[in-house]
Amino acid sequence: MILTCPECSTRYVVDPVAIGLAGRTVRCSRCSHSWHEPPPPVEEIVSAPAAAASRPESADIERRARPKGTNLPAVPGSTPSRTPAVLWTLLVLFLVAVAGLAVWQRDAILARVPETAAIYETFGLGPKPEGFGLALENVRRKMSTVDGVRVLRIDGVIANVSDKPRTVPGMLGILLDSSGREIKRWNFSPPLPKLLHGERTPFSTELKDPPRQASEVRVMFEDRRPGGGAGGR
Repeated sequence: MILTCPECSTRYVVDPVAIGLAGRTVRCSRCSHSWHEPPPPVEEIVSAPAAAASRPESADIERRARPKGTNLPAVPGSTPSRTPAVLWTLLVLFLVAVAGLAVWQRDAILARVPETAAIYETFGLGPKPEGFGLALENVRRKMSTVDGVRVLRIDGVIANVSDKPRTVPGMLGILLDSSGREIKRWNFSPPLPKLLHGERTPFSTELKDPPRQASEVRVMFEDRRPGGGAGGR
């Protein structure tokens, strides 16, 4: 027998035995409309194969296969729920939003929770080594002799490369030997306490009688994070 959805007129081929003498409630797979289908004529049920007639009236007609040789769909089972897919999509969007916020606010997060530095560095998102939005540019060193004393002079430029004003922390000079071992460090003050967005200022520092085994010079900013060491280049 053929059932027709009263809501969207979709047709389905169904075994009349599955409807039974009392009729039953069926649901359209296209529009999800449910209705009570009255019992088919007794002749259709009687003429059905004995095997089909022996099936109980509560047979699940929504799981019957499509009849061979017809383009009419059988009444399907319940439509698979889309809830899991929606929940997974929302979860992915939430994680992306959290990750974006963590990257955007990483300076503030690092300042409040220094322990997160290792996590950021794992993904290549650690704090700028040049001091939290500050960069050292055109760093040069020169060795000279003044009154018979060797003097190492270092010059360069401090630049604010962030999008807001930045406080300039204290600075460090470090000397390393050929094996990379630190043999001397000294502190010096920056020329300005704060730089505006895009502002640059020159700096210089001198060290008298530096160790002769020094082969590398580094200049960096003091680390302003709680418990931090030195950060810079």
